[in-house]
Amino acid sequence: MVTQLAQRLSEASVKKSFDPMKTINWEEPFDLTRFYAKEEDISLYGTAVYESLSREEKVRLSLHEVASLMATGIWFENILKHKFIAYLYDHDPNDANFRYMLHEVADECRHSMMFGEFVRRSGVPFYRVRWWAKWGGQFLKEAPVPRSAVFVGILAAEEITDFFNRRAMIDPDVHPIVRDISRIHVIEEARHISYARSHLTEGFPRLGRAKQVRVSLLSAIVTGVIVSQLVSPDVYPTVGLPADAARLARENPHRRALLREGGRKFVTYLEGIGLIRPSTRWAWKATRLVG
Repeated sequence: MVTQLAQRLSEASVKKSFDPMKTINWEEPFDLTRFYAKEEDISLYGTAVYESLSREEKVRLSLHEVASLMATGIWFENILKHKFIAYLYDHDPNDANFRYMLHEVADECRHSMMFGEFVRRSGVPFYRVRWWAKWGGQFLKEAPVPRSAVFVGILAAEEITDFFNRRAMIDPDVHPIVRDISRIHVIEEARHISYARSHLTEGFPRLGRAKQVRVSLLSAIVTGVIVSQLVSPDVYPTVGLPADAARLARENPHRRALLREGGRKFVTYLEGIGLIRPSTRWAWKATRLVG
Protein backbone atom coordinates (compact mmCIF):
# COMPACT_ATOMS: atom_id res chain seq x y z
CA MET A 1 0.00 0.00 0.00
CA VAL A 2 2.76 2.46 0.92
CA THR A 3 4.73 1.71 -2.25
CA GLN A 4 1.69 2.24 -4.48
CA LEU A 5 0.91 5.50 -2.71
CA ALA A 6 4.52 6.64 -3.10
CA GLN A 7 4.24 6.14 -6.85
CA ARG A 8 1.03 8.20 -7.04
CA LEU A 9 2.47 10.94 -4.85
CA SER A 10 5.58 11.16 -7.01
CA GLU A 11 3.40 11.68 -10.07
CA ALA A 12 1.37 14.32 -8.22
CA SER A 13 4.59 16.07 -7.15
CA VAL A 14 5.69 16.38 -10.77
CA LYS A 15 2.30 17.81 -11.78
CA LYS A 16 1.83 20.27 -8.92
CA SER A 17 4.82 21.67 -7.10
CA PHE A 18 5.64 25.34 -6.63
CA ASP A 19 8.73 27.49 -6.80
CA PRO A 20 7.90 30.02 -4.06
CA MET A 21 10.58 32.43 -5.25
CA LYS A 22 8.62 32.80 -8.51
CA THR A 23 5.05 32.11 -7.38
CA ILE A 24 4.90 34.60 -4.50
CA ASN A 25 4.97 38.36 -5.05
CA TRP A 26 7.73 39.17 -2.58
CA GLU A 27 7.56 42.86 -3.52
CA GLU A 28 4.32 43.21 -1.56
CA PRO A 29 5.20 45.59 1.32
CA PHE A 30 5.47 44.20 4.85
CA ASP A 31 3.38 46.95 6.41
CA LEU A 32 1.32 47.05 9.59
CA THR A 33 -2.09 47.54 7.97
CA ARG A 34 -2.89 43.82 7.50
CA PHE A 35 -2.71 40.92 9.92
CA TYR A 36 -0.18 38.17 9.24
CA ALA A 37 -2.38 35.45 10.75
CA LYS A 38 -6.09 35.10 11.26
CA GLU A 39 -6.61 37.45 14.19
CA GLU A 40 -8.28 34.80 16.35
CA ASP A 41 -5.13 32.65 15.96
CA ILE A 42 -2.83 35.15 17.70
CA SER A 43 -1.66 33.54 20.94
CA LEU A 44 -2.90 36.32 23.26
CA TYR A 45 -6.23 36.80 21.49
CA GLY A 46 -9.05 37.12 24.03
CA THR A 47 -6.85 38.23 26.92
CA ALA A 48 -6.95 41.61 28.65
CA VAL A 49 -3.40 42.31 27.48
CA TYR A 50 -4.42 41.75 23.86
CA GLU A 51 -7.49 43.94 24.15
CA SER A 52 -5.33 46.77 25.52
CA LEU A 53 -3.25 46.88 22.32
CA SER A 54 -3.85 49.20 19.40
CA ARG A 55 -4.62 47.63 16.03
CA GLU A 56 -1.08 48.35 14.84
CA GLU A 57 0.37 46.65 17.92
CA LYS A 58 -1.85 43.62 17.33
CA VAL A 59 -0.71 43.42 13.71
CA ARG A 60 2.95 43.72 14.77
CA LEU A 61 2.44 40.85 17.24
CA SER A 62 0.90 38.73 14.47
CA LEU A 63 3.91 39.43 12.23
CA HIS A 64 6.37 38.34 14.90
CA GLU A 65 4.35 35.24 15.79
CA VAL A 66 4.14 34.12 12.16
CA ALA A 67 7.86 34.74 11.67
CA SER A 68 8.49 32.64 14.79
CA LEU A 69 6.30 29.85 13.43
CA MET A 70 8.21 29.92 10.14
CA ALA A 71 11.56 29.78 11.95
CA THR A 72 10.30 26.73 13.84
CA GLY A 73 9.21 25.27 10.49
CA ILE A 74 12.76 25.60 9.17
CA TRP A 75 14.09 23.86 12.30
CA PHE A 76 11.72 20.92 12.01
CA GLU A 77 12.01 20.58 8.24
CA ASN A 78 15.79 20.33 8.59
CA ILE A 79 15.26 17.41 10.99
CA LEU A 80 12.87 15.75 8.55
CA LYS A 81 15.23 16.21 5.60
CA HIS A 82 18.09 14.76 7.62
CA LYS A 83 16.07 11.65 8.54
CA PHE A 84 14.86 11.05 4.99
CA ILE A 85 18.35 11.43 3.52
CA ALA A 86 19.64 8.98 6.14
CA TYR A 87 16.94 6.47 5.14
CA LEU A 88 17.95 6.88 1.48
CA TYR A 89 21.69 6.45 2.12
CA ASP A 90 21.68 2.86 0.85
CA HIS A 91 18.14 2.59 -0.52
CA ASP A 92 17.30 0.84 -3.79
CA PRO A 93 16.23 3.50 -6.34
CA ASN A 94 13.94 0.91 -7.93
CA ASP A 95 11.69 1.29 -4.89
CA ALA A 96 9.01 3.97 -5.44
CA ASN A 97 9.63 5.20 -1.89
CA PHE A 98 13.14 6.30 -2.95
CA ARG A 99 11.75 8.68 -5.53
CA TYR A 100 8.95 10.03 -3.36
CA MET A 101 11.17 10.66 -0.34
CA LEU A 102 13.40 12.76 -2.60
CA HIS A 103 10.32 14.67 -3.80
CA GLU A 104 9.39 15.32 -0.18
CA VAL A 105 12.91 16.49 0.66
CA ALA A 106 12.76 18.82 -2.36
CA ASP A 107 9.41 20.19 -1.15
CA GLU A 108 10.85 20.84 2.29
CA CYS A 109 13.92 22.56 0.83
CA ARG A 110 11.64 24.96 -1.03
CA HIS A 111 9.50 25.47 2.07
CA SER A 112 12.55 26.34 4.15
CA MET A 113 13.62 28.85 1.50
CA MET A 114 10.08 30.27 1.49
CA PHE A 115 9.99 30.61 5.28
CA GLY A 116 13.49 32.05 5.34
CA GLU A 117 12.59 34.63 2.69
CA PHE A 118 9.59 35.68 4.76
CA VAL A 119 11.77 36.19 7.85
CA ARG A 120 14.43 38.02 5.82
CA ARG A 121 12.05 40.43 4.13
CA SER A 122 9.88 41.02 7.20
CA GLY A 123 12.73 42.57 9.18
CA VAL A 124 11.74 40.43 12.18
CA PRO A 125 14.46 38.65 14.22
CA PHE A 126 15.18 35.00 13.56
CA TYR A 127 13.50 33.34 16.53
CA ARG A 128 15.47 30.19 17.24
CA VAL A 129 13.87 27.30 19.09
CA ARG A 130 14.73 26.99 22.78
CA TRP A 131 18.05 25.34 23.65
CA TRP A 132 16.40 22.19 24.97
CA ALA A 133 14.32 21.83 21.78
CA LYS A 134 17.48 22.34 19.73
CA TRP A 135 19.26 19.52 21.54
CA GLY A 136 16.18 17.33 21.38
CA GLY A 137 16.07 17.89 17.63
CA GLN A 138 19.76 17.04 17.39
CA PHE A 139 19.04 13.74 19.16
CA LEU A 140 16.12 13.04 16.83
CA LYS A 141 18.33 13.76 13.80
CA GLU A 142 21.22 11.53 14.82
CA ALA A 143 19.75 8.74 16.95
CA PRO A 144 18.26 5.55 15.47
CA VAL A 145 14.74 6.63 16.42
CA PRO A 146 11.96 4.21 15.35
CA ARG A 147 10.61 5.28 12.00
CA SER A 148 7.06 5.28 13.35
CA ALA A 149 8.02 7.98 15.88
CA VAL A 150 9.54 10.08 13.09
CA PHE A 151 6.33 9.86 11.06
CA VAL A 152 4.26 10.82 14.11
CA GLY A 153 6.50 13.87 14.47
CA ILE A 154 5.93 14.71 10.82
CA LEU A 155 2.17 14.50 11.31
CA ALA A 156 2.31 16.59 14.49
CA ALA A 157 4.19 19.39 12.75
CA GLU A 158 2.30 19.28 9.48
CA GLU A 159 -1.27 18.67 10.61
CA ILE A 160 -1.18 21.42 13.24
CA THR A 161 0.39 23.96 10.88
CA ASP A 162 -2.06 22.80 8.19
CA PHE A 163 -4.91 23.80 10.49
CA PHE A 164 -3.56 27.34 10.88
CA ASN A 165 -2.59 27.58 7.18
CA ARG A 166 -6.09 26.69 6.03
CA ARG A 167 -7.55 29.41 8.24
CA ALA A 168 -5.06 32.01 7.05
CA MET A 169 -5.23 31.31 3.32
CA ILE A 170 -8.98 32.07 3.06
CA ASP A 171 -9.03 35.10 5.34
CA PRO A 172 -9.10 38.34 3.30
CA ASP A 173 -7.73 40.28 6.28
CA VAL A 174 -4.47 38.27 6.20
CA HIS A 175 -1.47 39.67 4.32
CA PRO A 176 -1.34 38.25 0.73
CA ILE A 177 2.20 36.86 1.14
CA VAL A 178 1.05 34.80 4.13
CA ARG A 179 -2.03 33.64 2.22
CA ASP A 180 0.18 32.52 -0.68
CA ILE A 181 2.65 30.75 1.62
CA SER A 182 -0.24 29.04 3.38
CA ARG A 183 -1.81 27.91 0.11
CA ILE A 184 1.45 26.41 -1.18
CA HIS A 185 2.08 24.72 2.14
CA VAL A 186 -1.42 23.21 2.30
CA ILE A 187 -1.21 21.76 -1.22
CA GLU A 188 2.25 20.25 -0.87
CA GLU A 189 1.95 19.15 2.76
CA ALA A 190 -1.22 17.21 1.91
CA ARG A 191 1.07 14.74 0.11
CA HIS A 192 3.41 14.55 3.10
CA ILE A 193 0.53 13.93 5.51
CA SER A 194 -0.88 11.20 3.29
CA TYR A 195 2.51 9.49 3.06
CA ALA A 196 3.16 9.63 6.82
CA ARG A 197 -0.31 8.30 7.62
CA SER A 198 0.11 5.45 5.15
CA HIS A 199 3.40 4.42 6.77
CA LEU A 200 1.88 4.49 10.25
CA THR A 201 -1.34 2.71 9.27
CA GLU A 202 0.64 -0.11 7.72
CA GLY A 203 3.65 -0.25 10.02
CA PHE A 204 2.59 0.63 13.55
CA PRO A 205 0.18 -2.31 14.12
CA ARG A 206 2.99 -4.72 13.13
CA LEU A 207 5.19 -3.60 16.04
CA GLY A 208 5.25 -5.66 19.21
CA ARG A 209 3.24 -4.30 22.13
CA ALA A 210 6.29 -3.16 24.10
CA LYS A 211 7.67 -1.28 21.09
CA GLN A 212 4.27 0.30 20.42
CA VAL A 213 4.27 1.71 23.96
CA ARG A 214 7.82 3.04 23.54
CA VAL A 215 6.90 4.67 20.21
CA SER A 216 3.78 6.21 21.77
CA LEU A 217 5.75 7.71 24.67
CA LEU A 218 8.57 8.99 22.46
CA SER A 219 6.03 10.42 20.00
CA ALA A 220 4.29 12.27 22.83
CA ILE A 221 7.61 13.91 23.77
CA VAL A 222 8.36 14.88 20.16
CA THR A 223 4.84 16.25 19.68
CA GLY A 224 4.98 18.21 22.93
CA VAL A 225 8.26 19.83 21.91
CA ILE A 226 6.86 20.80 18.50
CA VAL A 227 3.72 22.35 20.01
CA SER A 228 5.80 24.26 22.58
CA GLN A 229 7.86 25.91 19.83
CA LEU A 230 5.04 27.36 17.72
CA VAL A 231 5.55 30.82 19.23
CA SER A 232 8.89 31.76 20.76
CA PRO A 233 8.62 33.40 24.21
CA ASP A 234 11.15 35.93 22.88
CA VAL A 235 8.40 37.37 20.68
CA TYR A 236 6.61 39.09 23.55
CA PRO A 237 9.44 41.24 25.00
CA THR A 238 10.61 42.03 21.46
CA VAL A 239 7.28 43.73 20.68
CA GLY A 240 7.21 45.45 24.08
CA LEU A 241 4.71 43.23 25.93
CA PRO A 242 4.84 42.59 29.69
CA ALA A 243 7.25 40.03 31.13
CA ASP A 244 4.44 37.58 31.92
CA ALA A 245 2.96 37.64 28.39
CA ALA A 246 4.41 34.22 27.51
CA ARG A 247 2.75 32.71 30.58
CA LEU A 248 -0.55 34.44 29.75
CA ALA A 249 -0.39 32.99 26.23
CA ARG A 250 0.25 29.46 27.56
CA GLU A 251 -2.66 29.76 29.98
CA ASN A 252 -5.00 31.54 27.54
CA PRO A 253 -8.21 29.42 27.38
CA HIS A 254 -8.86 30.52 23.81
CA ARG A 255 -5.37 29.43 22.73
CA ARG A 256 -5.69 26.11 24.54
CA ALA A 257 -9.02 25.42 22.84
CA LEU A 258 -7.57 26.40 19.46
CA LEU A 259 -4.64 23.99 19.84
CA ARG A 260 -7.05 21.20 20.75
CA GLU A 261 -9.10 21.99 17.67
CA GLY A 262 -5.98 22.14 15.50
CA GLY A 263 -4.80 18.76 16.75
CA ARG A 264 -8.17 17.00 16.68
CA LYS A 265 -7.73 15.14 13.37
CA PHE A 266 -4.17 14.17 14.32
CA VAL A 267 -5.20 12.87 17.75
CA THR A 268 -8.26 11.03 16.41
CA TYR A 269 -6.10 9.31 13.81
CA LEU A 270 -3.49 8.21 16.39
CA GLU A 271 -6.24 6.89 18.65
CA GLY A 272 -7.68 4.98 15.70
CA ILE A 273 -4.45 3.07 15.04
CA GLY A 274 -3.89 2.44 18.75
CA LEU A 275 -0.89 4.73 19.15
CA ILE A 276 -2.62 6.84 21.80
CA ARG A 277 -3.96 4.32 24.29
CA PRO A 278 -5.11 4.39 27.93
CA SER A 279 -1.66 3.37 29.20
CA THR A 280 0.09 6.29 27.45
CA ARG A 281 -2.65 8.92 27.48
CA TRP A 282 -1.06 10.62 30.49
CA ALA A 283 1.99 11.46 28.36
CA TRP A 284 -0.14 12.79 25.51
CA LYS A 285 -2.05 15.11 27.84
CA ALA A 286 1.21 17.01 28.34
CA THR A 287 1.20 17.94 24.63
CA ARG A 288 -1.86 20.20 25.20
CA LEU A 289 -3.60 18.43 22.30
CA VAL A 290 -5.32 15.73 24.35
CA GLY A 291 -7.90 16.16 27.11
